[in-house]
Amino acid sequence: MSAGRVTRNSGLTLIELLVTMAVAIILATIAVPSYFELRQQQQLSASTNDVLSMVLAARREAVSKRLDGVEVTLGADKGWPISIVRDGSAIYERAASHPSIEIALASGGELIFNRFGRTGGEVSICISRAGDVHREISILLSGQVRNLRDELENCDD
Repeated sequence: MSAGRVTRNSGLTLIELLVTMAVAIILATIAVPSYFELRQQQQLSASTNDVLSMVLAARREAVSKRLDGVEVTLGADKGWPISIVRDGSAIYERAASHPSIEIALASGGELIFNRFGRTGGEVSICISRAGDVHREISILLSGQVRNLRDELENCDD
């Protein structure tokens, strides 16, 4: 070291550290609500897919085995478990993947497929979170299944 030469230590000053922490906190306050909303949407989508797969499995069961009276039933706990019933006994059953999601048949209808995969009339299944309807699965008389996202027709509170 020679006289008159100043050496500088590399590192962060307290001000730089505080500014960095403030930016991180601001980003976290923006990101956390978006994350929770995304998580709720994912849970709703997963539950909708669970219900949709059970409806399609019931229709497939009726058509492939040429059976009349294959029914999709909803349980007592917010509509869960959802079951496929043939001859009075459940052949498939799916429990709730997310306990905050509720499912219900619109207008108290029933969903029964005949050997051709048709129903006795149009039936809608409402899928909601905390009482707000978010999704509707509509099963037409022909047995065609539609997943309605934005155009809720039969699921009014």
